[in-house]
Amino acid sequence: MSINGQNNGLVSRHLEYASLPFDLEKNLWSRLSREQKRQAKIHLAAFFVLDGLALVGLISSVIYLSDIFSQSGFGQYLSLFLSDSNLLVSYWQEIVFSLAESLPVLGFIAFLSVTTVLIWSFAKTIINARLIMPARPRAHLRSGGVCI
Repeated sequence: MSINGQNNGLVSRHLEYASLPFDLEKNLWSRLSREQKRQAKIHLAAFFVLDGLALVGLISSVIYLSDIFSQSGFGQYLSLFLSDSNLLVSYWQEIVFSLAESLPVLGFIAFLSVTTVLIWSFAKTIINARLIMPARPRAHLRSGGVCI
């Protein structure tokens, strides 16, 4: 190849005859689809395990929250808050502060954290399961029939 462009015509003639295989696009899309399904299966397995762990964590956080809730005296303060309206009007600040002090904050934080992880993981599990499973045919919608 020369710098002044004398042989550029030869290169361009060779490029005109270069062609791509006929089914290259189909093969690429097929390979991408297989890779996406493979990754979705791995993610599905990981999120399925995370779902189980989050469910166990949710059950234990509910048990922990109920134990701490019964030990904290929050229920007694709440029943006092709701029982006597005269007492409520007179000492509402002290009762509200007592309720706030007796509230099991750590139990609520644990419960909300585990619940958030469970919802997020469950959503990811559903997304990955939809990527793996083929779509059902919807012929019943076209024919007007009812699908059971």
